Amino acid sequence: MTRKDTMRLVRRRTAWLIAVAIVAILLVAGVTTALVRAKSDDPVANGCGLPTAAPQTPAVPASEAPGGGGVKVTETAFSPTEGDNGVGMAAVVQNTSKAQVAYRTTVTFAMTTPAGQNALYPDAGPDMVIVIPVLLPGEHLGVANWAGLYPDSQGTPAAPGTMTVTVSSTHWIDRDTDEGRIFQPVGTKNKGIQRTDPEKPTVGNARVLVTSSYCRAVGRHGVALLFRDAGGRLIGGTRIVDASISLCRPGTRVDGDSARTIQGIPTAADLDRTETYAYCDIVEPPAEPSGSPIGINYV
Repeated sequence: MTRKDTMRLVRRRTAWLIAVAIVAILLVAGVTTALVRAKSDDPVANGCGLPTAAPQTPAVPASEAPGGGGVKVTETAFSPTEGDNGVGMAAVVQNTSKAQVAYRTTVTFAMTTPAGQNALYPDAGPDMVIVIPVLLPGEHLGVANWAGLYPDSQGTPAAPGTMTVTVSSTHWIDRDTDEGRIFQPVGTKNKGIQRTDPEKPTVGNARVLVTSSYCRAVGRHGVALLFRDAGGRLIGGTRIVDASISLCRPGTRVDGDSARTIQGIPTAADLDRTETYAYCDIVEPPAEPSGSPIGINYV
């Protein structure tokens, strides 16, 4: 082979190697572009696809969902709590709609004496409003509160006679839409409730286990505890307001490193039957959609 033939062979091999390199670069660029595009389209990779502001659907009556159904109260109960001059209140509500998510549903408790007078402190009104972040179609959820009973001139607490639970407004969102599909189930389990003071049986500690299906931390707005007696009858409730920051994070976790102090435990409560419900909102800040009252658990 002559020197001229050798040089020609080298040039051909060089051109071939350059062509192969160009093709490889183009393939890598194409794969990288596809991966970047896939990542940007992936709701988990792209911030889970959760909004940073509350859906701006109008506040409407919760009793009637588009297409039928609504938010209904299925159980109610209250118990005066001996020793702390208060009353624990509880209700179970259900979203009977088959296709609509009830977002930020407003529930208001009221208590009157047997004579029909207000049994709670006059300024307790705003504290009696609870907002349920999410009720999926068909889902039932517990709502609870505790309040002090207003004393008369002799210092005797008012006698609770009748409790009223009013479900007023909600924001209906079609489950079968992009906006409706962002809502995920949150499960809560009683991990142990104990009375901590023999002289104050209404006070204790509670631990709850929460399983969140959301792929990032979302807003936490307390935990409702519903008490039942040994026969399973609903007899009262209370709420945890200082829920751990980890409560509404992805996966399964126990609320905080220590038990949360609670008050309002009824004397007849079978603590192993206590139901717990964590309130997790898709939006971290408490910004309200227009027309929504602010619940005490959103302040």
